[in-house]
Amino acid sequence: MASCLVPEFPAVSDALEHLRELDNELREDGMAFSAEASVHLSGMTAAITELEGYRRAAQESLEAEKTANGTLARHIDDAKEAARREITADVAEGRASRAAEVDGLQKHLVDVSQRRDAIEERQKELVRQNGTLHHEKERVEAELEALVAALNDQLSMNKGLQTQLEQSREQTEVLAGGTVRAERDKIQLREQMEVEREALAAARQHLDREVQQVEEEIKQRMEEVRRRRTELGRALGKKQETQEHLRELSSQTATLESSLQRVTESRSRCEKQLEGETQKHQHLKEKKEVLEKDLQESKVTSSSLIQHLSEEISRMESEIEEGQAWRGRHRDSLAQIHQTLKQQQEEERRARAEGFRVVQLLQRSTLQLDQRVACISHHRKEVREMEEQMAALRQAGVLGKRTLERELQEMSTSVEAHGRTIHHFEEERKQLEELLDTGRRKQEAHVAKLTSDIRSARRRYQELLQEEAALQKQQRPGSMDADLLARRLEQRRAKYGEEEARQREEVEQHAADAEGICQGIEEKQRQAEEEEKRLKEAEAMWMEEEVRHRGMERMIEELEKREAELERTLLELKEKTSSLLQPRSELKAQLEDVQRRYMGMVGNQMSELRRAEMSIYECLVKEEQVRLENSRFRLSVTAMTEDVGRAEDDGDRYQEETRLLRQEVRDVLDGLRERWGEDVSVLRDHQRRDGDLLTAMNITRKRLETRREQLENLSTRLEQQVLALSPQLGGGAIPVRSQCLSAGVWRCGAPPAVTFEGSLTTHCPLEKKRRLCCYSPTGKRADPQAENQLIQPRRAVPVHHGCVAGAKCVAAAAVTHPSTPPPLHPSWGSTPPPPHPSTPPGAADHL
Repeated sequence: MASCLVPEFPAVSDALEHLRELDNELREDGMAFSAEASVHLSGMTAAITELEGYRRAAQESLEAEKTANGTLARHIDDAKEAARREITADVAEGRASRAAEVDGLQKHLVDVSQRRDAIEERQKELVRQNGTLHHEKERVEAELEALVAALNDQLSMNKGLQTQLEQSREQTEVLAGGTVRAERDKIQLREQMEVEREALAAARQHLDREVQQVEEEIKQRMEEVRRRRTELGRALGKKQETQEHLRELSSQTATLESSLQRVTESRSRCEKQLEGETQKHQHLKEKKEVLEKDLQESKVTSSSLIQHLSEEISRMESEIEEGQAWRGRHRDSLAQIHQTLKQQQEEERRARAEGFRVVQLLQRSTLQLDQRVACISHHRKEVREMEEQMAALRQAGVLGKRTLERELQEMSTSVEAHGRTIHHFEEERKQLEELLDTGRRKQEAHVAKLTSDIRSARRRYQELLQEEAALQKQQRPGSMDADLLARRLEQRRAKYGEEEARQREEVEQHAADAEGICQGIEEKQRQAEEEEKRLKEAEAMWMEEEVRHRGMERMIEELEKREAELERTLLELKEKTSSLLQPRSELKAQLEDVQRRYMGMVGNQMSELRRAEMSIYECLVKEEQVRLENSRFRLSVTAMTEDVGRAEDDGDRYQEETRLLRQEVRDVLDGLRERWGEDVSVLRDHQRRDGDLLTAMNITRKRLETRREQLENLSTRLEQQVLALSPQLGGGAIPVRSQCLSAGVWRCGAPPAVTFEGSLTTHCPLEKKRRLCCYSPTGKRADPQAENQLIQPRRAVPVHHGCVAGAKCVAAAAVTHPSTPPPLHPSWGSTPPPPHPSTPPGAADHL
């Protein structure tokens, strides 16, 4: 396809044909050029044809390179567009993910702050409630102390039969009420226990759900970590493959250069096969040294690659161990969470004795929350910076990846070009094989000629033997020349044996030469196979090829200039040859002039050839400079790969730090949740304790009310009994009594004390002060306002009237000594006295 695009130059071919025709005509006329001129002319024609071939090859290679460059440019544009699209998509995705994470963290912080504010408000409310409850508790305790003091005073005054009866009744009633209250308390406690169990079960379920959520989050994080590690492993694998490919290409460039040199040398050797056998051996030695160097370089590269792979494997193993350790730590944290849940149940029992310490802990927790919120904000800033750095590193990695892909594409194109060169070398190898076949055929013909000579010599020897036998037959027996003939025959036999041995040696030598030639052919075949292998390994010559193509373009331009000059010279020669067809006298002078001009032109061409050789030398020097630049570029590529590796290591380290920071944030949140749970448990304990206190206060209040009702009932019954017993105890109306009865004032509220005056005094056990109780003669209260009037106990003269067994009247003793308990009769002991015969049947029970 490229060959058809190469323009033809018919002027060159016409000029060459015209020169050949002119040379033939001059030879026919007998006026040929001189030997030197003819040699120069033939060299010039050969150079022109060779330059034409070079021009064609260079033009074809240029066309192929142009097409390859066009395809590469399209591939590069497509790769740039794809890279731009991928980068924009990655940036958008990263921004969206970062925005979502930031929103989630902000919402979480808002929730934490709201919870903290709620906890603070709850704490303040608890403090206020504790203050109010403390005041109420002090007031209730003061009331209880007052009530207890009053009860103690009144019980000290009312010891005796009434106190014993009351105590027995109260004990029975208290026991009955206690059993009822105990059952009621038991039912309440069961209900509270069921409620607490339900709450505890709900809390446990909530905690289990939170633990499951945390485990799911951890699993998701682990999956993300695994996915990122796999992506990182793939990227590292691609990076290693590219590095290995670069190393292989660099080694292949060196081998290709050496192989190209060797191909050129082998080409020259193939042209000079019969003269350069020694040079072949030297070149084989040089090849061996180069191969040893290549082996050493391959060993060095393979050792460095193995070392790098071992380092990567050790790093991956360390990462796996870190992941396993992190998983173990997470399992330990879960076990600690379960242990803390168990400890919370134990701490709920201890929290009742740590009420005051909880306030300090809450204050400390608020301070710690503030500190942790500040730490979280600081860590959030650091995480954002790290994420920005990671995004920059990812972009740099993506750009490096794109550049490597472009370089690989360019390398693939260069490999295709080298494939074409390999095809060209294969054609040359086929030509060499044909030359070897021709040499082998010539050798076989020479061997056949030698065998035919040997056969002819043997036939001659047989003929000589036959002649000798004929001569012996013709010879007379007594001839004098028999000895001479025998000596001659022996000499001829010796010469024939020597000639036969010499011919055999020549045959053996020719056979050895043929074997050596066959071995040389086999060695050449092996060399050709090795060269094919080396040429197949050449995949990294894109820079050198580009520089070489540029040099070829420059050379082609120079060749085109020279071609134009040659065309001009050929046109001039054509004109001159047309003028040479004139008469011979003029032709000789013109030929001499032409020879002089031709010699000048040859000198100019030689100078131009020298300049071309200098330009070729400069191209070689530039090629060496390009090779040095290529080596520097390779070093820079290795440095860039090392920088990329370090950047990836930094990215891994930043990812690990972000993971640790997120773990710390989770730990802080878990601590906040634990503190919040502790605060909630403490608040529940306080509420429960306050409820228990309120229930106890209500129970005591109810007990006091029941006690008051019992005492009021008892006092009313006693008053009724006293009123019923008063006509039996008092014989006649005493003035004082008549005055009291007329006024309607009776002293009541205590165990009645009977005097001769008929007055009744009572002490109310429900009050610290003794009050007047006014009753009508029928037993009803006459004046309720008289209850508020304080009276002093009046000492009455104890006069016995109707006492049983001649004992003193207990009621009189109670009146005379109201602050001391009434004494018991010696005959009664610890049992109450028997009822009076005149008392009603229910009075003894009440007493």
